[in-house]
Amino acid sequence: MSFVFDTLAVRKEGAVLYAEISAPPMSGGGKVAGGIQHLTRLMGRGRALEVMLSAQDYDAELAERYGWINRALPAAALNDFVTSLAQRIASFPSAGRAPVKERVDAIALAPMEYFRHDSDLFGDSAQGQQAQARIRAAMARGFQTRESEMTLARMLGELDRSVHGYFRTRRACTE
Repeated sequence: MSFVFDTLAVRKEGAVLYAEISAPPMSGGGKVAGGIQHLTRLMGRGRALEVMLSAQDYDAELAERYGWINRALPAAALNDFVTSLAQRIASFPSAGRAPVKERVDAIALAPMEYFRHDSDLFGDSAQGQQAQARIRAAMARGFQTRESEMTLARMLGELDRSVHGYFRTRRACTE
């Protein structure tokens, strides 16, 4: 979840993943959008480090316990819940909603300079030789297809073998 959502509900059968550690420039720009800033504030330092450094799938129930998502609901109940919640929130005057959101954002979200710093770090990491090798390896494995999205944690873990092999082969050729 690289974006800052007001609320987030996920079907219980689903999973969430923070992939930046395994493939910084390919992951959709979580750092650019403030993923590090946001997840650390949602989960706390220890859980944020676990999630960000592991690049593992987290089932919806664990993501809910960690504070990553608001609700983990059965697929059959998800649409009704989201529709009902949205309609209830929309039924209140915007003059009441706006100041609540403004204050919650001011308290919970990082200052803009933190987002800019993370964006710079993200851009720098995308230029590196290892990041570029990971992009090539991921694209060769079908990255950005539905199949790879459904098994993204596994595919990103497998990249280590192909990328390390690339660097070993390259090093051997230059020695």
